[in-house]
Amino acid sequence: GDVGGVRGERQEHVRMAYVEKRDVPKLPGPLFKLLAEQEEGRLRPLAIQRAVMDIRARQVQLSSLREIMPPHGSEVACMSVDAVEDRYLLCGHANGALAILDVEESQSSQHRTFECVVRLVRGDAHEFSVTGVGWYPRDTGMFVTGSFDKSVRVWDTNNAKVVYAFTMSEKVFDVNLPQNAVNHSLVAVACGDGRACLCDLNSGARQHTLAGHR
Repeated sequence: GDVGGVRGERQEHVRMAYVEKRDVPKLPGPLFKLLAEQEEGRLRPLAIQRAVMDIRARQVQLSSLREIMPPHGSEVACMSVDAVEDRYLLCGHANGALAILDVEESQSSQHRTFECVVRLVRGDAHEFSVTGVGWYPRDTGMFVTGSFDKSVRVWDTNNAKVVYAFTMSEKVFDVNLPQNAVNHSLVAVACGDGRACLCDLNSGARQHTLAGHR
């Protein structure tokens, strides 16, 4: 059983996935020919894209040189890598905890363990399972989390503190921040009653509630 968040006396490591370069499957023909066939309608839309994605997926292996030190003794429920530096991995845990890990890659072929740079335990982060996390798209100084405790929280990364919290009427199942928006700072929130809410980071208000799911 779990003792103080650590399983027994062992501390398990999570291995990072990487792309293996050997034994790469090939496309069924030259790419320029496949593109021409797709333009002529002889290939289904997105056929090439799906074939390439399948090839890439078949190459994924567990790395023997890269590991992540687990910051909490609980399952990871959601993750997000920042789009600014592709360096910081934000993790939400099933027990309500949060963690940020620095996964900056290097060219070294030596074994490396990625360490936790921010660690928030249950109660300091959320009371119940963290179900959605997202980085502010233009700055790693802020991120947003959602939880089954019916809250959406906006965090200051540098101080690891909540700067604003939206109180929802239902459990939060996911949060999403627009990656390309320049004229607004809305967060989409998926709620347990089938509705989607739009929360404004600038005004701190819920702008819209959209129904349509059951």
